[in-house]
Amino acid sequence: MIGSRHFRRGAFLAACACMAAAGARAQDLRGTVEGVVLSADGGGPVADALVGIFGLGPHVASDSAGRFVLAGVRFGSQRLEVRALGYQPSAQAVTVVPGEVTRVEIRLRGAVVSLPEVVVSSTREEQLASTTAASVGVIRGEEIRETRGHHPAEIVNRTPGVYVSNFGGEGHATAIRQPISTKALYAYLEDGVPIRSTGFFNHNALYELNIPQAGRLEVIKGPGTAVYGSDAVGGVVNAFTRDPSATPEAEVFVEGGSSTYLRGLGSASTTIGQSGLRADVNVTRADGWRDRTPYERQSGLVRWDYALSERSRLKTVASFSHIDQPGDGGGDLSAEDYRSLPTRTNSPIAFRRVLAARLSTELQVRGELSSFGATLYTRYNELDLLPWWQLSFDPQVQESRHAPWDCSPGTAGWWLHCAPA
Repeated sequence: MIGSRHFRRGAFLAACACMAAAGARAQDLRGTVEGVVLSADGGGPVADALVGIFGLGPHVASDSAGRFVLAGVRFGSQRLEVRALGYQPSAQAVTVVPGEVTRVEIRLRGAVVSLPEVVVSSTREEQLASTTAASVGVIRGEEIRETRGHHPAEIVNRTPGVYVSNFGGEGHATAIRQPISTKALYAYLEDGVPIRSTGFFNHNALYELNIPQAGRLEVIKGPGTAVYGSDAVGGVVNAFTRDPSATPEAEVFVEGGSSTYLRGLGSASTTIGQSGLRADVNVTRADGWRDRTPYERQSGLVRWDYALSERSRLKTVASFSHIDQPGDGGGDLSAEDYRSLPTRTNSPIAFRRVLAARLSTELQVRGELSSFGATLYTRYNELDLLPWWQLSFDPQVQESRHAPWDCSPGTAGWWLHCAPA
């Protein structure tokens, strides 16, 4: 027994020695890259430039003299990458010799950096984000079109402090500076017009907006009730339509995927004389990757701008969205079904059908020291719903709709605003 114990201890110590030797050999096969980052234009040092080996390890920042040190770099030919604000990215090959220092000099060419002026409308008047006391997140139109989100969460969640969950299809709930809730805490707007009346809040209502084709999104984080009404207790999500183009243009985007997923986005715009026109169309359909969970969406928008003078205009927007979602996402699965039958649907009779339409006309007048605006609007909302989560305790079809001819409060109306320029 004693001999066996000494044998195991000796074997363990021998293994440790081998590992240490292997580690030492691995260290011997690494080298160091030192250098300086300079401006190609004036030759001065470039501070805070990020320098690193492509695909390997962390990057280091150059100091005030442009110097940097990369230690523990694997031997052989490596690709050195350098990035700095205001300069074009640079890459060059370096040869690292084990146990030695490789010195390089990198010269970066200047690049024009465009920082667009960010304008928000937290007070219904355009103002710089840096001058407003509210916390406002802005998602620009270029970012929206690059993302082309299939679900509102894929775009809105790009704003810090904002989270939109995904309940399947386009179902969701919003959290702005607080936990997820289905309560009436947020106002959802299109060009400043609430898409639903007070008392008809729907935590899924972002799918009534054509977000993938919006001009920009503005998210007010925190109470906005003084300006946007009692629904804006926790925040505001305002989707702005795209301005008409100065010259004729057209865009078509088509994509497809598994489960017969197909989506087409189309847009056309022009300006003729004093009139600017834009039309957007969003058509989406899929059979769904789970059994009996198809999905369809049709959205459209027409905008007409008419210049009354150099300082005044009329803007008319007509938009609609129709969503048909049988199965309502498919419901929860047991652990056994999740492992063996993940496509199974336990709620085939559940469904969600949405129809939303809006029409608004806005008058904008800008003077030297003040501005004036008035908006006349009307809207129609219809929702038929049998949610999958209700089947287990009280299955029933929920129907809600409000229209101007029902004389429901807030379905049609007008507002005006005046403010100093």
